[in-house]
Amino acid sequence: MEGIIKSLHFSLLVVFGTAGAQSFFLFHHQDVKSGTTSHFPVPISTGQDSTFIPIFNGAKNGETLGITAGVHACEYAPILAAQKLAASINPERLSGVVILVQLAAIESFLGRSPYVSPVYGKNLNRSFPSKSTGTNTEKVADLITDRVISRADSFYRKSI
Repeated sequence: MEGIIKSLHFSLLVVFGTAGAQSFFLFHHQDVKSGTTSHFPVPISTGQDSTFIPIFNGAKNGETLGITAGVHACEYAPILAAQKLAASINPERLSGVVILVQLAAIESFLGRSPYVSPVYGKNLNRSFPSKSTGTNTEKVADLITDRVISRADSFYRKSI
């Protein structure tokens, strides 16, 4: 896991190497100011669970990196690595933007079902691209496609 975190730190340095003042970053109809972090709740829930997406908007201009972990609920190492990465990013020293989905398949994770949602029986990994009007699994796939992948200059999805 230490290697994953070091690799991601190196990737962030390489991908976001440009200089200049970064302006705000618009995410889910809200501005994330330069040099700050904002946490956006995922508006998809069964009423018993929810998660959030942190957005790190660097103080310097650069590209946008999208990262997802936990598309399968048993991907413990990437989920933990994403949590450690989130705790280590300093947006005041960052160039560019990081959109970090630390746990995509929250229903599966909380239901201890490694590959499919125990509520809908759908595999999030097999639901891309999707629609915003389907099951919660399909809504999460749509949200990741629309708000993370489509906004990213580079996209990183780690699986075990």
